[in-house]
Amino acid sequence: MPLASLTYSFDEGFNFAGVYFTAKYYDDVEWVDVDSYDLEKIWEDDEIMDEYRDELHQILMDHKEAYENTLEDVKENPENYEDYE
Repeated sequence: MPLASLTYSFDEGFNFAGVYFTAKYYDDVEWVDVDSYDLEKIWEDDEIMDEYRDELHQILMDHKEAYENTLEDVKENPENYEDYE
């Protein structure tokens, strides 16, 4: 059984893009501001696409760090998480 589940996705029309990270003691979702990208050029310009994917990846890494911090807090303060059992 995995400790955490995540979705790291975007649709071909770039109507949405983001990361959804969920686990027993942590869940969060964050979306990329797709309006900040030139969506007509994103498929043709590798630099724009790389910037976009880098932003998605950074969101994922931020969630991973927050999740790891939460796990540490669970170990140090289990009484704060009794309602999750």
